[in-house]
Amino acid sequence: MERIRELRKERGLSQVKLAVMADMDPATLNRLERGTGNPNLKTLERVAQVLGVEVADFFPKGSSPSLFNGLEGGGLNLNAAYWVENLNAQAELVEHVIGWGGYDLQTIWYLEGAAVEFWGAYSRTVKRLVREWCTPTQRPALRVAETRMQEARSAARRAYLERRDAVRDSRVVDELEAKRQEREARYAQEEAAGGNLGA
Repeated sequence: MERIRELRKERGLSQVKLAVMADMDPATLNRLERGTGNPNLKTLERVAQVLGVEVADFFPKGSSPSLFNGLEGGGLNLNAAYWVENLNAQAELVEHVIGWGGYDLQTIWYLEGAAVEFWGAYSRTVKRLVREWCTPTQRPALRVAETRMQEARSAARRAYLERRDAVRDSRVVDELEAKRQEREARYAQEEAAGGNLGA
């Protein structure tokens, strides 16, 4: 992105200095400035923060500075990048809590619900659009993020069932299970909501 290079030079920063300040590899910044990299949204946000601008300021002046517009060239669509980041962040939260293991039944019930509802909402509302927004270089990252989120949702389900089966208070289990079954029924069709990424 030529604009990053311009902003860096306006501020008297070398590539190495900006890379260090943005907590990234100088080679990654070099590729980003040349438009040959495929940065994620967090990387762009760190660079923007160091430069004292918004990510939208990396867009050429005639284009709308919305996060939800694609960036021509460089193999990046910010709309798609936003959703790849969201899918990975949600999956990471589930993985972290399950890895920690010190949760009670209600906590894992909420976590499973969040994972099911996030994936269900994504599948029903934007999955098809995100796949259309993806540039060819972003498609592998989206495949990984979607698969990771689906696996996190399944892991949360397994963790809930294991914790449920270990709880002796049937009143608590019955109450949570009734709400869970209602939630499951609402999202029973989520898998059919989107097409195949490779299609």
